[in-house]
Amino acid sequence: SRVLAYYSKQDTSQLPDAGLMQRSRALSLTAQVAYLRGNLDGAARLYREAMDGTGEAIRRKPDDPQRLFDHAQNVFWVGELARRRGAIDQAEASYREYKRLADRMVAIEPNNLKWRMEVAYANENLGIVLMSQRRFDEAAKRFEETLQPIQSLAAVDPGNSQYQDQVNEALGWLADAKLA
Repeated sequence: SRVLAYYSKQDTSQLPDAGLMQRSRALSLTAQVAYLRGNLDGAARLYREAMDGTGEAIRRKPDDPQRLFDHAQNVFWVGELARRRGAIDQAEASYREYKRLADRMVAIEPNNLKWRMEVAYANENLGIVLMSQRRFDEAAKRFEETLQPIQSLAAVDPGNSQYQDQVNEALGWLADAKLA
């Protein structure tokens, strides 16, 4: 509560870059704790506040992929909380923005495997929300877009269990979408 009180008094537009990023990371971490404790309202509020800060950071340096990544994480969580609450249209909008940010990170640093994973995650999340809307053909396309880069990453690093698990998960979602 002291951290939140301290940061609530700060004007993000007046903070130096390092302070702005520290504030946003602290808010994101606090939001994650609220989420894990089941406080979805508090988590949503904190993620939105963190997102305001990372949005300001991007405004200052729009081609910094790490800032785009930090912002994308907050955008994802705002969407995920909306999905959990049944606000599917809001979740879809957040996931589309998450995808746009991930694509931008890859455009800036195409060889960064972490950014490529973000594109796959974004496609998968968008596919999941499309499945919940019964938009099965669109969802299948998203899962296919998830599968292709994940399979490439898994082939490059066959010992990476995260990539291997992600291939299986993408195949499962794709099969479910095609079956539906």
